[in-house]
Amino acid sequence: MTDTRATGWKIPLIFCGVVLGIVGLFSLLRTEPAVQVPEVPAPLLAQARAIVIDLNTAPEGSLWKERITAAGSGFASHADKDTKLAFVIRDAVARQRFDAACTAAVLVYDTPKRDAVLEETAQAAAGDCSTLPWGVMAAHGMRDPFVQARTHEMLTERWNACRDAAAQPQREES
Repeated sequence: MTDTRATGWKIPLIFCGVVLGIVGLFSLLRTEPAVQVPEVPAPLLAQARAIVIDLNTAPEGSLWKERITAAGSGFASHADKDTKLAFVIRDAVARQRFDAACTAAVLVYDTPKRDAVLEETAQAAAGDCSTLPWGVMAAHGMRDPFVQARTHEMLTERWNACRDAAAQPQREES
């Protein structure tokens, strides 16, 4: 006796193939806005890459670490934690503690909020030529290519102004 009933494997297989085909077609047709993020000058990038954040050994670092941990943990919604972290980040930026600001920013869950506080951090770091590498550090944590491109352009302009200002006294002495 042979069983001639169909096992039903063809229809689900065809269905999966059609769904994969549709998903593949949409992925090919979907257009992402092409944003060319300009690179920051190589010397500035090298200074930013040389930065090592270690809140355990930094002065008052353990206090900042505790504040960041308290703001980013607990039984609260992502929005509440993001608000608390943004407050800590803004306080750190106001006190020129870019190490704490960059550390706290990576814990922000909401991408637009994260990019906003990182942009504020980069703008504050661009206020002084010596803290400009912290702006690059903040810019590299951004997820939105438009915001990152705008920030890289601002940092590059500031870097050029700092470089020109540093070269100016040397020319006058000559």
